[in-house]
Amino acid sequence: MPSIIFHLTEAKLITQHLREASADYPFTHIHGWQNDFTIGSILPDAIPRPLKYKTHFWHPSDFSHVVIAPDLNLWQKTYPNTLKEPMLIGYLAHLHLDYLYFTEYLPSIVRFLNEQGLDETESLKAVSVQIRQTGEQMPVMTFFSKDYFYGDYIRMSPHLIEKYHLSMPASPIHPWPVNETDFAAYRQFCKLAAADLALDIKKEPVRIFDPTDFENFVNKAAETFIQQFIR
Repeated sequence: MPSIIFHLTEAKLITQHLREASADYPFTHIHGWQNDFTIGSILPDAIPRPLKYKTHFWHPSDFSHVVIAPDLNLWQKTYPNTLKEPMLIGYLAHLHLDYLYFTEYLPSIVRFLNEQGLDETESLKAVSVQIRQTGEQMPVMTFFSKDYFYGDYIRMSPHLIEKYHLSMPASPIHPWPVNETDFAAYRQFCKLAAADLALDIKKEPVRIFDPTDFENFVNKAAETFIQQFIR
C-alpha cells in the first residue's frame, strides 16, 4: 500500500482544494473537519499488518492475490452516510487512493509473472516481478523489500514532506465513527509515524518509481476523489 506520506500528501491536496474553492458541503461546516479528514486518510494503516484485510475492506475472493485493492462497494455498504463525517470521508479517500494504486498505477509500472513468464495475480503462483520500463526481473520477495518497493517509498518521502509541509494531525475532535480500528491503536500508530516523519532521510535515487510521475498520480487521485465522491 502507499505509505503514510502519500496519504498525507493526498489529504493535504484535497483539503487545500476544498478550502481554496470555498466549497460548501455539509462536512466543511464542521469544526476541525480538516484535522479529522486527515486522521481518516491514514486510519486504515493504523492496525497490525495481519488485520489490514479488515481496515482496507478487502473482498474475501481477493485474499489469495499478490496485491489487493480495497472493495469500495463493501465500504459504502458498511458506511452509507460517509459524507456526514469528515473522518469517514478521509477514510474513503485512503481506500480510493489504494484502489487506484493497485488497479491502475502499479500495473503500469510492473508485471507479476508465473513460472511460464505469464502475467499472474495469485500470490502462490507468482514467482517474479518485471519492471516494465527496464525489463529487469527479480523474485517477488526481492521486489517487496527495502531495496526496491518499500525502499522507494522511503526515498520519495523527503521531497513530499518538504514540498507539502506534511505533519501528523492533532487528536480527533469529534466522536470516533469507525468500527474497524480504535483510538488506542491509532495513537500508537501516530507515535511511530511521527518518528518516521522526523527522520533525516538521505536523498537517494529511486529504483522503480518515477517520483514526478508518482506525485502526478497522487494529484490526479485527489482530483478524481473530489469529482467522484464529494461534488
